[in-house]
Amino acid sequence: MTRFSRGDVVVVDLGMAAKVRPCVVVSAGQPDHQRNMSVVVPMTTEIRGGECEIRFPKPACSGRNPW
Repeated sequence: MTRFSRGDVVVVDLGMAAKVRPCVVVSAGQPDHQRNMSVVVPMTTEIRGGECEIRFPKPACSGRNPW
């Protein structure tokens, strides 16, 4: 099994509607082993004005797409 740490950016298949997207891992470092659940937050560059969106400044590498 592949292990990820909180803060890692991973590419995740979120299903047909959401496609394959980069996501930030926000799961706790010591997950509940009975449920083996991971929590990720999808990243996007499209601003839709949703109440859950958080804006970040563009990174220095914004001229190229690392994915």
